[in-house]
Amino acid sequence: LGTDVGGGTSLSLLRTASDAYKVLHLQEHALPAMRALYLATLGAAEALDLDAHIGNFAAGKEADFVVLDYEGSALTARRTAAAGTIEEKLFALMTLADDRNVAATYVLGRLSTYKVFILSASLFVRSPAPIVTVVGTIGERLVEPDVGQD
Repeated sequence: LGTDVGGGTSLSLLRTASDAYKVLHLQEHALPAMRALYLATLGAAEALDLDAHIGNFAAGKEADFVVLDYEGSALTARRTAAAGTIEEKLFALMTLADDRNVAATYVLGRLSTYKVFILSASLFVRSPAPIVTVVGTIGERLVEPDVGQD
């Protein structure tokens, strides 16, 4: 699962995952949220033979990722509050989240001052509850580096 706009309509892996879910559903197939997350992270890294460098948070790998906030919009806040499992929360984010849910962007493990609307392929889910999901990394660096910082 990936996007470069040439193969779709958006740079957002959230939107791409949502579209993939809808297309598969129309064909009477399922795309569970955890599977979509794998396909956007470690699965994509493995497909590109880059899993030695990216795809998860293993020591020594690059770490480009975003932090997603369940409460980034009223709709996702309401839907994730009603979810009973992390899978249901992730499904809600996969199908309903947008740039308002991106709380932070990290490039090479450092907080970027640029907030970008992409799931650059790994994610943390931030919530008032102590539930955090951590998965791998992949994707282009679409944020500009912080100038003048180490």
